[in-house]
Amino acid sequence: MITQRGQSLASQMESKVVDWRLALECLQSSNIFEQGVAFEVFTGEPRDEVVPKVPESTDVPVLLFDYLLKCIEEDVSPEQEEQYEGYVHDKGGAFLALRVPLDPAWKKFNRELTEERYFGRLADFLKKHSSQYQKEVPTHVFEAWSPRQKPFSKIMKSWKSDALLKAYVEDLEEIFQMTF
Repeated sequence: MITQRGQSLASQMESKVVDWRLALECLQSSNIFEQGVAFEVFTGEPRDEVVPKVPESTDVPVLLFDYLLKCIEEDVSPEQEEQYEGYVHDKGGAFLALRVPLDPAWKKFNRELTEERYFGRLADFLKKHSSQYQKEVPTHVFEAWSPRQKPFSKIMKSWKSDALLKAYVEDLEEIFQMTF
């Protein structure tokens, strides 16, 4: 549902004067529209101005990641996306944006999300949904990594020993033509 608070943040973003408190409240909200508008603030032009004002104890990349996982779960239809004025990601868009929390830009704010934490949260999500996203995850999420990167290959080896995650790794091995 579109809210006044979300619309206020969208207006602020258009005027290029964003209240970081409002942006953070929207990102922490349970309303997907508000979170979507805040996602644009924290990943778009206002980020460099807004993020330094947010308390360091607030894990912005994790909040962004959680919003994207919520979008995948809710699987917003094109009609709903239009209703939300384009501020909410549909499932495909959310899958494609899942690397955003790992953007190197977060390092300059001392807020980077490690691959271990990222894949830990992703593993929890995938275990919760069993094999529901088995087709999308390898092609949308994993192909962006080099299979020989240390954290990635180490994490995939640990996933391979998990009954629920093993299928994802096997699909990935087929894509990369290699064994973890």
